[in-house]
Amino acid sequence: MKIAHFADLHINSCVRESNISETMALFEHAMKNETDHFFITGDVSHNSDPEDFEALRRILEYFGILSSDKVSIVIGNHDIFGGPQKAEDIFTFPQRCRDEDYDNKVLEFNGYFTELFESAIFLSPNNKYPYAKIINDILILGINSVDRYSSMKNPFASNGAVDEEQLNETEKILAEFSEQAKRKIVLIHHHFNKIKAPSNNMMHYFWQVVEKQTMKLRNKKNILELFNKYEIDAVFHGHIHENDEYLRKGIRFINGGGCFNNIKEGEISYNQVDITRKHIKTQIVTFPYSKRKNKRLFEPLSLQTIS
Repeated sequence: MKIAHFADLHINSCVRESNISETMALFEHAMKNETDHFFITGDVSHNSDPEDFEALRRILEYFGILSSDKVSIVIGNHDIFGGPQKAEDIFTFPQRCRDEDYDNKVLEFNGYFTELFESAIFLSPNNKYPYAKIINDILILGINSVDRYSSMKNPFASNGAVDEEQLNETEKILAEFSEQAKRKIVLIHHHFNKIKAPSNNMMHYFWQVVEKQTMKLRNKKNILELFNKYEIDAVFHGHIHENDEYLRKGIRFINGGGCFNNIKEGEISYNQVDITRKHIKTQIVTFPYSKRKNKRLFEPLSLQTIS
């Protein structure tokens, strides 16, 4: 099965419509590359606006892949809390996070992509995560890693956590369905790798320190132990904006967060993954993209005019 893995699209219909066109370009390229299934691992929207979810939904409709057997998706922190768009927003952002109804935003997000969960298995009708799918002998497990807001533990609403209830349900799903699958795949938003060593550049160093404290995944040890116990083949995520692959505790992690943010001007990229019974082969697909060249092609598919 050929997979295209996207993360951190950060669609922002009100401020930055251009990344709708970039997202269109990603899907168009992957479709021409005969992709069988898409993984989207969170931060679809930059500011948790319903218009952004609707934009992605319409893109999936346009390409004829708004279906559970074609796309698997999980939620990211920006899909619940959004994020500051201007420097002055930093002062009002904490109150916005306190006012946000976390559970309702999870329902809203999944509601925009109902068709993507039609074949999913849920242990509890009240919990939208974790969920599982079995496609072509591959068990796909979707986990919500977005932590609830806390002024002390999660002041920028970007840290992650998987609570005990979700962890228990994840283990039950793995215990029940692992034997039916040749491969076991996890989709989650937050990363498991360590922040890179501090830079000599003081500004870069400052932001690395900030990231280390505000973009971490709590209870990683318990999650990794569970993944090891059930011999998870690969974990797909985003959150850190780079296309990357690494190992933690013998588990393979694939980061797809660098579609637009970790490449040179005039290019976009995504992870292509070929999954067979014998191997999981990954490569970063990078291709040229000109906003000026493609503006006319994608303009009719903007949020206002897509049909």
